[in-house]
This record gives sequence, C-alpha cells and structure tokens, in this order.
Amino acid sequence: MGLESTRLVGWGTLIALSLTGSAAASDVPLVAAVKSRDMAAVQALLTELVDVNTPQPDGATALHWVANQDDTGLATLPSMSHTSFHS
Repeated sequence: MGLESTRLVGWGTLIALSLTGSAAASDVPLVAAVKSRDMAAVQALLTELVDVNTPQPDGATALHWVANQDDTGLATLPSMSHTSFHS
C-alpha cells in the first residue's frame, strides 16, 4: 500500500470515528439536555432517576457540561449536586 493510500485510509478512519462519537454522545439524554440548556428536560430526566454519572464517549458527564457552561441554576439542583466529578 502506497503512502497516498495509507493517508486516505487514515482520513477515512478518522472521519468514521468522529461520526460514531457524535452519534454516541446523543445516547446520553441528560448530557444532551444540559448541553442545550433545557431545564425542563433536565428536571424531567432527574425525576426519572437517570444515572447522572453516565459519561459521553470522551468521559464528560452532565456535571462537566454544567461547569463548562457556568450554569449555577443546574448545578444547585439536588440530584446534580451529588454527582461524581472524577472524569
């Protein structure tokens, strides 16, 4: 396999992995709700007792996104304030 073919395979693999990661991130509803700042969805999910420590493929949890967005309203919700922040 030539150098150009190797590069094409490498780029194809990179693109495929990044697309897979994007799809997997949407599989964590609480993270998606926090990222979109949808307080009603966050509260509904917490009422359903979803696992607040479920990470995205990169290890980020809903609490990571709350901190990233500096959202003190979400951070002070009782279920969010008892999450693990070890990632």
